[in-house]
Amino acid sequence: MRYCIIILTIFFLFFNSQNIYSQEFLKTKIIETSIENDFLNVIGKRTDRYYSSGMNLTIYYFQNQSKRHLLDNSSLSFRSDTMKRYSWGITQKIYTPDKVYEPNHLLLDWTYAGTLYVTHAIHSINPKKNTALTSEIWVGILGPASLAEEAQWDFHKLIRVRTAKGWESEIQTYIILNYNLKIERKLFSNNFCNLNVNSDATFGTLLNQGGAGLQLRLGKLNNYFDWAHPNSAFYFTFSSNLNCVLYNAYLQGNLFTPPIQTESTSLERKLPASEINNFYTENSLGVNYISKRISLSYKQVFWSPFTKHTERHSYGSVTLAMNVR
Repeated sequence: MRYCIIILTIFFLFFNSQNIYSQEFLKTKIIETSIENDFLNVIGKRTDRYYSSGMNLTIYYFQNQSKRHLLDNSSLSFRSDTMKRYSWGITQKIYTPDKVYEPNHLLLDWTYAGTLYVTHAIHSINPKKNTALTSEIWVGILGPASLAEEAQWDFHKLIRVRTAKGWESEIQTYIILNYNLKIERKLFSNNFCNLNVNSDATFGTLLNQGGAGLQLRLGKLNNYFDWAHPNSAFYFTFSSNLNCVLYNAYLQGNLFTPPIQTESTSLERKLPASEINNFYTENSLGVNYISKRISLSYKQVFWSPFTKHTERHSYGSVTLAMNVR
């Protein structure tokens, strides 16, 4: 439980510091939590490898444009005639090799790696042009300080599964500082069908990559590019993205600065750039329910191999969000 206490403490310290001057301007808050895990596969085999699990807690809110935070002023967004929503969040992600119960892992298998980072984002939309832009900053830790080993140990204990072996070879601790952009635009829409195109890029000490793709929504739809008039919805989603990877610290370790030294630094195992696939695909299908107070979604994600000696991977993602006025 100690990692849960640390995660929640960091999150509320960051969020409360933002709220000191914006609280009176908040209209609606959305509290969202999501869990991603390859144990949640509903299509294919349940596994415990590669991207093993992820947890996220985010609070979305509106605020007066004249009371922007320093990080808001350093982030890109549309002009003031568009709608803007802000968010603070905290995320933990865990990556492991294929055979986590064997102490001696193949040198070219996935590495042990974990991250714990705070996110701050501006989400802006232009309803007239049916366009959305998300600008996001990540600040946190990669390595043992992320408490990934402890989180996996607690989850395995909960579901009564053996403890993974080999965490002493985890990618070592250093600072995460990443900046991410994503833009979306409508291609086609009617009452039952919506097709959007998207493009994104992320760069910093954790990930350097970019991608583009399509998202199709089918069913009883809401307006994807209008927060002012929320409607209930129930629909299915299908998406496909092609990504180009320049650097992935989950696999390759530290990019710019020397790692923070620990007793197990000499055991760190990471992959050379020659082993990384510079292109990979990410496809997903999901189901979404949205009402005026809550929304619930499930998504199954499929990745092509990230490296030359690993396999395809899939995981499930469950997201619950609640509006708080």
